[in-house]
This record gives sequence, C-alpha cells and structure tokens, in this order.
Amino acid sequence: MSLVDLVLDRVRDSLSAGEPGTARNGLDDALLLRAQDGAQNSSETALGAAQGVGAVAAQQKSSLDAATDRARLLHARGRDAEGMVSRVKDALERVKLVALNAGLEGSRLGEAKGRALVLVAEEVREIAHAGLEGLGELDGILAQLEEERGALDADLELARQRASDLSQELLRVQAAQRTAHGQVVELGRVLRSTTGSDPETARLVAQVADHARGLLGALSKLAEKPQRGFVLRALGPTLRPLLGLLKELDRRGGEERE
Repeated sequence: MSLVDLVLDRVRDSLSAGEPGTARNGLDDALLLRAQDGAQNSSETALGAAQGVGAVAAQQKSSLDAATDRARLLHARGRDAEGMVSRVKDALERVKLVALNAGLEGSRLGEAKGRALVLVAEEVREIAHAGLEGLGELDGILAQLEEERGALDADLELARQRASDLSQELLRVQAAQRTAHGQVVELGRVLRSTTGSDPETARLVAQVADHARGLLGALSKLAEKPQRGFVLRALGPTLRPLLGLLKELDRRGGEERE
C-alpha cells in the first residue's frame, strides 16, 4: 500500500471514528462545542449592542423630558406675558379716560384758561391710543405663539411617549438577551461536562476536521493519478509526519478506551 493510500485510510478512519454503540462521535461533540462557542460570542455581542442602544434611548428620553420641561416653562412665561399685556392695556384705557375727562374739564374752563389742558389731554389720548394699538398687535403675536407652543407641546409629548415606549421595549429585549445568553452559557457548561472537552479544543478539532475533509478529497483525486512516484516525492516529506501523528493519536485513543 502506498503512502498516499495509508494516509487516506488514516484520514478516513479519523473522520469516521467514534465510540462503539454511541449515536454521536467525538467530531460531533467538537462541532457542537464550536457551534455553542460561536453562539455564545454572538449572544454576548447582541447583548452588548442591545445595552448600547438602550443607553442611547435613555439619553434621548432624558433629552426629550428636558425639552418638554423647557416648553412647559416657555408656555407659562407666555401666559405671564399675556397677563402683563392685559394689565398694560387696562392702564392705558384708564389713561385715555382720564385724558378725556381732563379735556372736557379744559373745555369748560374756556379758551383762555383751559386751552393748554385740552391740548395736553389730546396728546395723552393719542399716545395712549398708539400704545393700545401696539399692544393689540403684540397680543395677536402672543396668541400665535400660544398656538405654536401648544403644537410644540403636543409634538414633544408624543415624541417623549414614543421614546418611553422604546425604552421599555429595549428593556424587555435586554432581559430576553440576558436570558438567552445565560441559557447559551449553561448549554456550554452542559456540553463541556458531557463531552469532557472545552471550546478551544473543540474549535481546533473542528478546524482539523475541516482541513482533513479537504485533504481527503485532494488525496482521493491524487490516488487516481498514474504519476505515483511524482506524488510521493512531492508529498512524502509532509505526509509521513502526518501519518505518524495519526498513528500516535490512534494509539492514544485506543489506550484511553481501554
């Protein structure tokens, strides 16, 4: 039997070896542990991402809460301004009334004595009238601002509620992620206890098995080629140590089974 055939047989035996009477061999255990290790890493990454998104959502909710508070303060200040405008309007109306009475009194005093009083009264009434017109415009602007503040309050409240709902949903996602992560970790513990292996060994075994399958396929094709001498000269320095290692692993495996 050629060196290539020997290596082929050893590789085939290694890939198909298993405990007699068991439904699962060592390679299956290694693949399970590798899959569990990958799932655990993915679970940790997903949990970290969920926690990061949750932190961002919490910051967003805090910012919206602060913006809502500022909008409410602005709303209160707007009402204060409207109250001040109303009080000033009342004062100017009283000034107009006083000026009217003063003008009437000046008219009764006659041209000589009351002329100056009439002129001052008219000037005061004009100033009060102009002030009332300005306050009327300001009152209209404040009314528009009140409408816009009301719309802003509604938008902020809706955004705040949505942020709160999102935060609650993310908390549930994080809880589910933590539960799933714990279950994956527990699965790894059970697999390590059952198989007597660990994720690093399982990763190496699965990696070797993957390479062995590729080697088996390539050697099977080479075994069909007529240039055996060339193949042996080219692969001998590599295949002989590999064959020796496979024999040693097979011997140790036999000793462990005994």
